Amino acid sequence: TDLLTPAWDFSGRLWMVDRNEGAAVVSYLRRGRPHEIDVPNISGQDVKSFLVSRDGSRFVAVIRGDGADQVVVSRLLQSDQGRVEEALPARQVGVDEGLGLRIKDIAWLTPTSIVVLHPVEDLLFQVRTASVDGAPGGADDLSLTLEGRILGLAGTPTPGQSTYALTRNSLIDLSGPSAGATETEPGITSLGYVG
Repeated sequence: TDLLTPAWDFSGRLWMVDRNEGAAVVSYLRRGRPHEIDVPNISGQDVKSFLVSRDGSRFVAVIRGDGADQVVVSRLLQSDQGRVEEALPARQVGVDEGLGLRIKDIAWLTPTSIVVLHPVEDLLFQVRTASVDGAPGGADDLSLTLEGRILGLAGTPTPGQSTYALTRNSLIDLSGPSAGATETEPGITSLGYVG
């Protein structure tokens, strides 16, 4: 009844989260049939957004808390035939020690890391990298501050592709010294990569 933006994995499963008035229900659509799955520490929570890794092995979610949001990741176990067997209990992902953050958006940066967008103060946002597999940061990590009204992020785990921040009038490339802004058509409120 209150679906978040869905996500696809490589096998053609369409993952969905029904926010369900703060008690999220996680399911996936496979060959036209819905399958509900219990994801411990995510199902039943107030989920703001989520991602599924392209290989279908990780489910990342932003959970709304009383004073702060947290990013959590669950491992999805699959059979030899590619069927989802179960989801392991989600664990918290380290994002700035998780202290007092209200997370606006998340996007993939690499197959094992995400970027997190959170406001610092009015019209000032921080973009940070967080590992979803517990490994230390790498050369691709982002940590920068953006000014203006940032609507969201678009990213892909594909190497060599840029990560973007979307504003009302532009697309900001966050990928390094050659990064810059590109004007966008009026009315765009969301952006994503294919697949």
